[in-house]
Amino acid sequence: MYSSAASEEPPPPDLFPPPPPGQYFSAEELQRLSALPPPTDYYSLGCSGTVPSGAIPVAQAVPADPAQVPADPATQPSLAETTYDHLRGVSSCDVLLHMDQSGDEILKYLNTYNTRPLQAVRVHGHHQETRTRTVSSTDSNGNRTERTETYSVTVTDFDYKVDLSHFIFPFGFIQTDNGQSVEEAIQDFLGDANGLKKLTMEKVVDFDFEHLWRMVNGYVRSLGWRRGLTVSFPRANYRAKVWKKGCVSSVWENGCGRCLCYATIIPCCVMNWIIKKHKQTHIKSYYRIDHHALQVFEMIKDQLWAPGFRQQALGLVGEISRDVFW
Repeated sequence: MYSSAASEEPPPPDLFPPPPPGQYFSAEELQRLSALPPPTDYYSLGCSGTVPSGAIPVAQAVPADPAQVPADPATQPSLAETTYDHLRGVSSCDVLLHMDQSGDEILKYLNTYNTRPLQAVRVHGHHQETRTRTVSSTDSNGNRTERTETYSVTVTDFDYKVDLSHFIFPFGFIQTDNGQSVEEAIQDFLGDANGLKKLTMEKVVDFDFEHLWRMVNGYVRSLGWRRGLTVSFPRANYRAKVWKKGCVSSVWENGCGRCLCYATIIPCCVMNWIIKKHKQTHIKSYYRIDHHALQVFEMIKDQLWAPGFRQQALGLVGEISRDVFW
């Protein structure tokens, strides 16, 4: 239940966002929050299947402790109609609650869905195989010819994920990355008259992922794996989005509608330019993993595995036999 963009090379320095710019919970706030139960995760409560879709149910009668939402004095969760934004998180364009006009409703919505993101480490072992196929073609005179074509395919040997979500402190600190207050950023969104405007809150995990990458990669190699190896850090539920409902924006937010836009390149480029210009992305919610990368590695080490030399040798024999007899 995670989306991922894997790479054979070590993750570049800009693959993960930089640490928060200084603001975070005080020691007293951390102590108080540590004694509270985690906020209700409405995203996971209604989630079913690998790619969640549809409306997200919210328990309307369950009061929230004000201490659980330090940035918002509200005692009730947001009642805005909210849907899954695929693996990315949640999305709302509630017309009845005037989500595109009420700063209080937006702030309540962001706090309601400010629950820790889902984070995993993915270990993918693979190799390249060379195969052949017969390709037929017909020339302008109707003569049919055949030729043998050689091509390469990537074959997966193993692919699994280890969940890291429970290492993340369950409360996120909402702030902006441009020096504004959260309220000012919301007011910028409300003051934008464009029909394609959007506001997003991204959840950022402050952790040394590159260090963990090196230890996981090195450990799997030490088990004897010598073929292709990709270690990546897929995530889910990392964004809360508010958008203004309209004819054009509804088409763009619909998967089929967006595909039609991409089929017509010029309108797609224009819409991308407009959306980028009217997209408020400065609001962030910072989370932390309060363990060193080495500590996390030691706690997940028993869940990491790879085929040994014997399994790799048997697989190689099978590949050679197939290439010979096919």
